[in-house]
Amino acid sequence: MTLGMRIGALTALFALVANCILTKYFLFLIAQSFTIMNTKPSHSCFCSLQKLLLVFILLLASPVLSNAQDTLVLQPDVDEGKDALIRSRDPDEPAFNSQSFYAAAWTYGGEFGITRGLIRFNLEELPPQATILEAKLDLFYDYSSGHEGHAGDNAAYIFRITEEWLDWGVTWNKQPNYTMQNAVYLHKSNYTNEDYTNINVTQLVKDCLYEPEGNQGFMIKLLSENEYNCLLFASSNHPNASMHPRLSIIYETCDPPQAAFTYSLDYKLAHFTDASDSAISWLWNFGDGYLSQNQNCYHEYESYGLYQVCLTVENACGFATVCDSVPVCLSPEPMFSFHSEDQLIYFTDSSLNADEYFWDFGDGHFANTPDPVHYYADTGIYIVCLTTSNPCSSVTYCDTVSIQNTGIGKHEIGESILLSPNPSRDFVNIKFPEELQVSSAAIQVHDMSGKPFIDIHETAVLASKIRLDLSLLPPGSYLVSVTVKKQIIRKILLVL
Repeated sequence: MTLGMRIGALTALFALVANCILTKYFLFLIAQSFTIMNTKPSHSCFCSLQKLLLVFILLLASPVLSNAQDTLVLQPDVDEGKDALIRSRDPDEPAFNSQSFYAAAWTYGGEFGITRGLIRFNLEELPPQATILEAKLDLFYDYSSGHEGHAGDNAAYIFRITEEWLDWGVTWNKQPNYTMQNAVYLHKSNYTNEDYTNINVTQLVKDCLYEPEGNQGFMIKLLSENEYNCLLFASSNHPNASMHPRLSIIYETCDPPQAAFTYSLDYKLAHFTDASDSAISWLWNFGDGYLSQNQNCYHEYESYGLYQVCLTVENACGFATVCDSVPVCLSPEPMFSFHSEDQLIYFTDSSLNADEYFWDFGDGHFANTPDPVHYYADTGIYIVCLTTSNPCSSVTYCDTVSIQNTGIGKHEIGESILLSPNPSRDFVNIKFPEELQVSSAAIQVHDMSGKPFIDIHETAVLASKIRLDLSLLPPGSYLVSVTVKKQIIRKILLVL
């Protein structure tokens, strides 16, 4: 069997195994879709089996989705670069302006010295959600240094620095700590002017990003720091910018999902539609104790009400949640009737599906009770509107009320009955003329919206008057109705 045939056979075998795994996984999902999270099938999400099978077929036919890949190339210049040399022969002297970046064990004017190179790339240009796939370092031979070039037994290591340092302040005696963890080996040079390219520093870059010490850069150090060993490269101060140290990072990114949904209602049955971006999993909380993990759902509520529905979506980069208030109810249908006793109107509510009421009597007065009683001070035609509300909506219904002058208050009895003092604060006297010989009366007091405050079916009239306690009434205008000798006399009272 040829190599190509073997590869083809292995590929087919791999595809078969993958399909079997996916098939079992999706059969498991199909089984779970009928039971997960909901205990009552009639209240669960009715995502169709056909749709699930369609997704299964599409996944088998499509390649595995991957996140977006990008490459960041860092090759800083003299202003942005951070590299330095630390030298044993000048242990307290910084060296950060050299055009060369090197590791060496050499004699200088007959004096032996060891040199190590420090460099740091600015990794802050990577997106916060980046996942490092590969990082390669290129170091270029410094042909214009005046030195003879790479020499000796010059194999070296690149170590990760674990302590903060400044290029203009670091010295041999103040050199930062470094770790040998995931150190990268540099082979002995093959020739004196060799460029070291595609050095795999992937794990070192990951460590710079994820280890607690942070990104403090790298140190290049000879494996054997004995005489006449040297690796000589250009630094970020080199006049030829194309020779500056270069770090190329291949990374992938994915954005956290953005959660969103819409819904429609048919009485107690709600249809929820996912409108999220970049989501691969969903969790619905319908606000009534039921949950679902399907993307789009039908859910039937047991009772009307206002429900806080939340959708949490997730992908490899994070999760997001969005909530909305969903009113599950019928729209209100306002309706009312009324009957009058002269200028006093009794309103009766007959609305459907109403939770709250707001009456506008057309004369500048309002009420929020279902069945108010209202007194009109003046005759005329008034437009009365009732607005009923529930969590679904607010609806208004209006009708006209005609108030005609029937002479109330102008009869002899009505003219002779007085409220004193008016305005009043703690009490008011209802005074009757002596010639009427009134022995008892019924008294009712309403505010101008029709809300009752005082209701006395019968009380004695002593010395032609009734003293009425007002101490429990808040300040405002009130309608006092006095029933005496089968007549109702109404007076306006102002309480301070």
